[in-house]
Amino acid sequence: GYVPELIRAAFSRSGYRVEIAFYPPARARSLAESGDVDGWMPVYADPALSDSFILSAPFPGDHLGLLKRKDAAIRLGKDAARNPAAALEALSRYRFGTTRGTLPAPAAEATARLHPEPVTLDLQNLDKLAYGRIDAAIIDKYVAADLMATQRPYFIGKLEFLAPALFSSPFHLAFPLAQPRHVELRQAFNNGLKALKTTAVWRAS
Repeated sequence: GYVPELIRAAFSRSGYRVEIAFYPPARARSLAESGDVDGWMPVYADPALSDSFILSAPFPGDHLGLLKRKDAAIRLGKDAARNPAAALEALSRYRFGTTRGTLPAPAAEATARLHPEPVTLDLQNLDKLAYGRIDAAIIDKYVAADLMATQRPYFIGKLEFLAPALFSSPFHLAFPLAQPRHVELRQAFNNGLKALKTTAVWRAS
């Protein structure tokens, strides 16, 4: 996704070079909490994080919803955007896949009632969905598109994202209190992010 590039660009504006490594969510959090790395991303604002982290300023986040097989007769109700929890509950007869440690609190609470089948990586849910082991996956629409384009091109046209997205949440970086430079690094990122917002340009044709 775009988040690593945004982070590199924001820190670059403040004179820092960033190295990014990818881990399953639970492992990434563990490394950050112990101070073995300088930060963890992306995360949602959650009071439960305040014991171990300080969070950056927000930036555009995810758009979580349902990915299904194109031939599956799964539909969202008309009020899905206004009441996503009720929309999911109406589909409780289906088998849902989620990814451990990646859902914001409202989505986690809504999906917990569905008895979801959690996995470690989003790509695993795409595979399970394509081969009929689950009926729908709760996933960010852009993550799903990126995974299909880069790793599962033969799923394109077979899987589809149901509109509307059910949960939209901004992202943050989490800087561990165990890392001595946590305040310095948060300020560097926030300053760089602000600079990106004020200097962005675009051209339409």
